[in-house]
Amino acid sequence: MATPNESSKDVAWKPSGPWFVEYADNMCVLNRNYGTGRERLLLGFRPSPMGERMEVVTITSEARGVTMRGTGKVDILPDGRSVPSDFVSWRPKDRPDTRVTMFELSEKDINDVLSAGQFKMSGAGLKTVQVALKGTTAARDALRKCSDDLLQSWKIDPAERSLMAQRPLALGMASWVRDNDYPIAALKAGAQGTTSIIWRVGIDGRVTDCRVVRSSGHALLDETACKLAVKYSRYKPAVGKDGKPMAAHVSLNFTWML
Repeated sequence: MATPNESSKDVAWKPSGPWFVEYADNMCVLNRNYGTGRERLLLGFRPSPMGERMEVVTITSEARGVTMRGTGKVDILPDGRSVPSDFVSWRPKDRPDTRVTMFELSEKDINDVLSAGQFKMSGAGLKTVQVALKGTTAARDALRKCSDDLLQSWKIDPAERSLMAQRPLALGMASWVRDNDYPIAALKAGAQGTTSIIWRVGIDGRVTDCRVVRSSGHALLDETACKLAVKYSRYKPAVGKDGKPMAAHVSLNFTWML
């Protein structure tokens, strides 16, 4: 795979294959290939089944560059609405010729993106990526089916979502994790990865019953993710369709990166 050259950065990538849902290890991903020959891109949408946000991931070829983090934007086309989004872009250690770039959007913004004709992602230091979208209705249905199956495997009833008029609202999420929360032993070992966790938010807004549903590959990172969630996270509880607070589950992908 190869990224398009700078002069083509605002030309929309064209689909070169169908949408497909990957039932990965405790994870659902909606993927599609774009481009042909040496210029190809893989686009993926990765939800947290009981989360309020979804990751948008692109994978291209790039044999240079460093890890980048920042605040970028996603432009929903053709209406031109811009949505700010934090991003991280890196080259995996086991695939140094590949660049992975991840943005994160709310469920509402994701629905707008998937209903649009095109969208564009950009950020400081990144090559702008503009993607044409087609045939997303059936693809979204398949992704929801995968997410429901995943929740059932975690012993959570997918119908819980339909009982909520409002999801639990995270309070002060930016202060939940700090740089010095990275476990020292994991830091020294250069351990990285993504821990997928799920927990229960009670009617008092406090987190209980945190458990790891997809390991980062490092036990210490997984253990620390749940410890931090229980210690720091606070919510405004979910509201049921009867107008009363209700307990509900929340899932989150907790990314550890050096």
